[in-house]
Amino acid sequence: MAVDYFFDLRGATGVLSIPKRFWIKLGQWIINTVRRETQQGIMQTDEPWKATYSQKYKELKANNFRVPGKTKKGKPTMVRMAQYRGVSIASTNTAYVDMTATGQTLRGFQIVETTENSVVLSYAAADIWKIIGNQKPGLNRRIVGLRAANRDAVTDMFVEMVTDETIKKIVGKKEIRIKL
Repeated sequence: MAVDYFFDLRGATGVLSIPKRFWIKLGQWIINTVRRETQQGIMQTDEPWKATYSQKYKELKANNFRVPGKTKKGKPTMVRMAQYRGVSIASTNTAYVDMTATGQTLRGFQIVETTENSVVLSYAAADIWKIIGNQKPGLNRRIVGLRAANRDAVTDMFVEMVTDETIKKIVGKKEIRIKL
């Protein structure tokens, strides 16, 4: 599931060259921001979202996804649910939705490609259904896209970069030295 953040730069060829390092920096900023905010229970939407887990999921997460298993010597044992066997649990937080039970989804969010006018970010294909399931009406837990405050920050970063690159072209590398 890829999200392409780009600015329409048609016609700007030769006028403004955007360094690849800018797109990498922007992509990494977006990834870090989405991860940090998601772990704090802040989703990437400006609409209300369901900020609590169902009671059943809350109990499972609090117990490291362990359920009663076979009885050994008359005592019940707790075993990890099949889909969580061999996977470390990164968070047992149930106070708010942080989408980090295993941390796999947020770790899978990466830069896939940078071009001359964009950066493409994507989650791992294995996590698509988790992401889609959390975006269902009534839940609206979005980690794809950006909320308005983050879109504004991306725009500010872009404007700052364009300003810096323009100044470099106009001013060049002239130095003014003052000795006192």
